[in-house]
Amino acid sequence: MPVDPKKKYDVFVSYSHVDNLCIGNVDGWVTQFIKSLRNLLAQATGHKDVAIWHDATMRANERFEGAIADAISNSAVLLIVFSPSWKNSPYCAEELDWFNRCAGPTGAAAGRYSRIVAVQRGQVPRDQWPAEIRGQHESVSFCDPVQPIIPLAVTDSAFLRQLGSVVAGLSAVLFEMKSQREAHTSADEIHNAPAPIFSNDVPTLYLGATSALAAERTALVRDLEQVCRETGAQIRVLPEDPLPDDPDAARAAIAAALERSCLSLHLLGGAPDDKPPGWQRSPCQLALEVALTLPLPYRPLVWLPKTVDIGDVDSKSHTRLLEALRDTGRPPEFAAAGAAEFFHADIEELKSTLHHRIVPPSNPVRTSLRKRSKRRQLIYVCHRGSSTAAAIAQIEGCFDTAFYEVWSLDHNSANSPARHHATLENCDGFAVVYDTASLDWADGIVHDALICSRQLDRPRALAAVESPPPGAQSLGIRADSLVQIRLSENGTPCARVQQFLAALGESNG
Repeated sequence: MPVDPKKKYDVFVSYSHVDNLCIGNVDGWVTQFIKSLRNLLAQATGHKDVAIWHDATMRANERFEGAIADAISNSAVLLIVFSPSWKNSPYCAEELDWFNRCAGPTGAAAGRYSRIVAVQRGQVPRDQWPAEIRGQHESVSFCDPVQPIIPLAVTDSAFLRQLGSVVAGLSAVLFEMKSQREAHTSADEIHNAPAPIFSNDVPTLYLGATSALAAERTALVRDLEQVCRETGAQIRVLPEDPLPDDPDAARAAIAAALERSCLSLHLLGGAPDDKPPGWQRSPCQLALEVALTLPLPYRPLVWLPKTVDIGDVDSKSHTRLLEALRDTGRPPEFAAAGAAEFFHADIEELKSTLHHRIVPPSNPVRTSLRKRSKRRQLIYVCHRGSSTAAAIAQIEGCFDTAFYEVWSLDHNSANSPARHHATLENCDGFAVVYDTASLDWADGIVHDALICSRQLDRPRALAAVESPPPGAQSLGIRADSLVQIRLSENGTPCARVQQFLAALGESNG
């Protein structure tokens, strides 16, 4: 039984399957880590049946969304095995996003502890970490101090010391949740909050912004309108009318709009916004304060443009606000119990994140793909950046349009996570085009595609296409169903393209 009896699992382990590839005849590193974690956590908590979930327990006929979403919503703690592969995996990012959605109005917190815990298995610059774990300066590293790309062996004394630190942190979170539950505090509502479910209702976004970021707000609204036109989805953005001049009436109007919203986004700039006469806060800060006090299904999202360096902000009070949001998600001067998610990125990254969160999984793109290609097989070509553009053209030219429909997607483009997931689930063949610079990314994408095929229990032809010039390293993933293609320097397609087409015919026969 879990330490918190209201949860089905104590820990959900989020990891990239690339980090669990076997070397020799021994289990993968993540598998060994979880076994050691379960034993030590049982000793630390006094619960011999510690419940740890990871997706190796999923049966082949279970759908990805249902099995993992259910496990995440019923887990007390999300433990991230953070690595370059995790960072490049859209499925890992989706697990973190879903945990945040299920965390309740005060966010993923248990008292003074975070319910999102990270361990390092590989080096990634801290400014590229997700906001939820970037502030965890005490995150535990399992990297070898001499060769950081190699994880510590489970038999190494340093591994056991680091594991002890992880177990101590997890135990503290679990016992805090249990004590809050037993004390019948507000945490009973927070940690038992139901997982949000998209319905047929129109998803509504509350979008607040400082006056300096009015143009960015307009750009986001227009971008969402474009998404609606492309996918057939419906999205409503509030507030639609100017706020009243009276601060109390404005607070009531903001609260009414937020209660109709499934997500709130607050755009903050590098300077404090002006306060209208008689107001204690600016309209944008007032909206954030109200959002943090309401029991909304998702945590508020606070965006700071990537061009703004917090250290260069002139206003000391605004600097304190931004630092507090970045480090804890809790503004220091607001009378609010909740926590926001801080997002320091460029506007294109914000658009992509917003698309993924606000567009329902049931939007028509998931069903229309098959309808549009019902007389032809759908081939999904995935790439990243402009360096592989010539290779994309070569690959697309290999397919007779009378029999195949080719959809290509740049993973650097807006809305790529949502489009990638929808297209990958519905395509007949999948090809990832990569070059030397995107080799690690391609490894993660191919492995995720293999896992997706297994979990959906549907055959799919897979290809990995290396764009010239050839690199010194090759793709690390190996599978019988994966055709590895190397394009020639003169633009002549490799004969293995025909092997991919043959596999496409066999798998979708």
